Amino acid sequence: MRREPATNRPVVTLKVFEDNVLVREFLEEKGNGRVLVVDGGGSLRCAILGGNPVVQAQNNGWAGIVVNGCVRDVDEINSCDIGVRALASHPVKANKKGIGEKHVAVMIGGTRISDGEYLYADTDGILISKTELSV
Repeated sequence: MRREPATNRPVVTLKVFEDNVLVREFLEEKGNGRVLVVDGGGSLRCAILGGNPVVQAQNNGWAGIVVNGCVRDVDEINSCDIGVRALASHPVKANKKGIGEKHVAVMIGGTRISDGEYLYADTDGILISKTELSV
């Protein structure tokens, strides 16, 4: 993905596995400049985020989405004015069972991430902080 998640933004968390129902539900809500951090268990077997939900997220005021898993519709996502980062792209759609946990602490890459923490991102990477920093 070419765009970076917005810097200095509050995080909201979601934990799912090969299921995107809760991801879509979150992105249908007003984002208020937040970044959705989705722990998809690091699965590389299907995409838990596609172009349509990203367009909806952009229109609903989300600043970015970080996915510990795969996305699809990469060209459509890249045309959006919202930061999206994922492990990889995959053409297979996710399950639609609605299984997952909202607003729980997640572990991604050895980092514990909780609702209300702040995400900072640039071309060098992503940093999570418990407090808002001056950048």
